[in-house]
Amino acid sequence: MFWADQFNLYGAVYGVILGSVLYFALLLLGLIAFNYPISFRFNFFDHKIKDFFRLFLPRLFNSLMVQIDATIDLALSSLRGIGTYSSFYLARNLQIIPVSFLGIAISQTALPFFSRLYSQNKKRELMDLFTKLVLQIAFITMPFVIFFTALRIPITRLFFGGDKFDWEGTVRTATVLSIFAISLPFHTIYYVITRMFFAMHDTKTPFFVGVVFTLLNSLLSIFFVAYLDLPVWYLALSFTIAISLNSLILFIILIKRLDRIRLRPMLTQLLLMSFITLITLLIVWLSRRLLDGLVFDTTRTLSLFFLTTTCMIIGLLAYAYLAWVFIPQQLSVFLNLLYRFDFLKKTILRSRQFLYPNELEGPLEDKR
Repeated sequence: MFWADQFNLYGAVYGVILGSVLYFALLLLGLIAFNYPISFRFNFFDHKIKDFFRLFLPRLFNSLMVQIDATIDLALSSLRGIGTYSSFYLARNLQIIPVSFLGIAISQTALPFFSRLYSQNKKRELMDLFTKLVLQIAFITMPFVIFFTALRIPITRLFFGGDKFDWEGTVRTATVLSIFAISLPFHTIYYVITRMFFAMHDTKTPFFVGVVFTLLNSLLSIFFVAYLDLPVWYLALSFTIAISLNSLILFIILIKRLDRIRLRPMLTQLLLMSFITLITLLIVWLSRRLLDGLVFDTTRTLSLFFLTTTCMIIGLLAYAYLAWVFIPQQLSVFLNLLYRFDFLKKTILRSRQFLYPNELEGPLEDKR
């Protein structure tokens, strides 16, 4: 922001360098504050250093594959004309927000717990924790799937609308967003599954599986866009297919390796989530069709905001009600999570007493 006028594009580069240095300094100060024993003795033949590079190199090559795939997407989307890559890039950035806030954040937090349970050979407890996280992530990401699909046009207009963002660009970006939205649960859960492998000191399996499906993504993208000359949203479809299969294969390998998972109850919960998601999606879509133009004049930004907010509230209420009917356990766990925030305690307690009148009052904890 401050260096753009003076250094142009290099201002962004200098900002990245400065941010990296400050990030490192912040972590170093954190270690010092916690009295972490820091020494500067180097022994490159230490077995821990060897283990580090053994685990690190597959992660490095996996990151390289992701960048190669992103470059292919850039080249292919550019073939579709001016502004096409911008639509693809903006939609991808928007759908990555819930993935970052849920999948990446939760998986990083869960990694120490995974590692401790695996080192203690508590495979049953490990898979129970993993199952709970997968179900909760799926439960929380489903509303994003609903909103990014049924409200794709209003959301795109609110985030990216402007004088230079014409209607064709809006529709194109919204379509790409809706295709990306299908992959949200799989993409988010992917990070939790890979952390399970990392806890077992296995970075090779996610790497080799990732290589296969990154190649699949690139080949499908080339086939759809370069060979069949299809629209840019097929790049999002290629990614959705690849990441979904990637997560599924890793999940199958994981349960075969640990063999401590209650698969049938988990699949039942996921199927019920999919069912209530489809019903809620229909409700939100019908609400938008009914309110757009009849109640709200969406040519104005403020009215567009109220339309989107109203439809989201209707969707959340419908989703919560259907969850209470079909998967009350997942709703109960989610309410327990919200109850940890002090400013929500009274509201959550009232709703809890209404939805679950037979439960005892007091701290909201999992009933075993």
